[in-house]
Amino acid sequence: MMETSNLRLVPCSLDIFEALEKGREHLALALEVRIPEHWPLFPDSISYFHEPLKVDPELFGWGTWLVVHKEDRILIGEGGYGGKPGDEGQVEIGYGILKDYRGRGFATEFAQALIDRAFSDERVTRVEAGTLKEGEDTGASRRVLEKLGFVSNGSSEQSDRWVLYRKEERRESSSQ
Repeated sequence: MMETSNLRLVPCSLDIFEALEKGREHLALALEVRIPEHWPLFPDSISYFHEPLKVDPELFGWGTWLVVHKEDRILIGEGGYGGKPGDEGQVEIGYGILKDYRGRGFATEFAQALIDRAFSDERVTRVEAGTLKEGEDTGASRRVLEKLGFVSNGSSEQSDRWVLYRKEERRESSSQ
């Protein structure tokens, strides 16, 4: 678990995934929070790491994280990493916050916590992210990444890619 000034961030363990499979009321009890009707934001991806975590316990913390607003004790989002650090030191982050809680800096707070945790692992040299080219949240997602120091790193037909290098890596590349 990680805590920021406003959020409690909970990595999905096997117990959390199993509570989620049993139903929202079981997850609410496990987390000791309220769960709004319109959660999760990404229902198809929330349990993506459940089966892989059963096979590879080292995946714990490098998959899905749940976002709890501490003061309101309510689940307000989800996100996390796309897996363990890759061979080139990269990890990818993603995040989403419920509409009722947007515009208050929680996405930035969540993303910053993910970045800090990633860079605390010596294997990680860069954090990557993607934003859709079109959609209602595209501008806000870009602003979060830019605010956190990410720079554009190319694009595909549907998404823009972003990257943030570890500070040491940024210094080395700027001195060359």
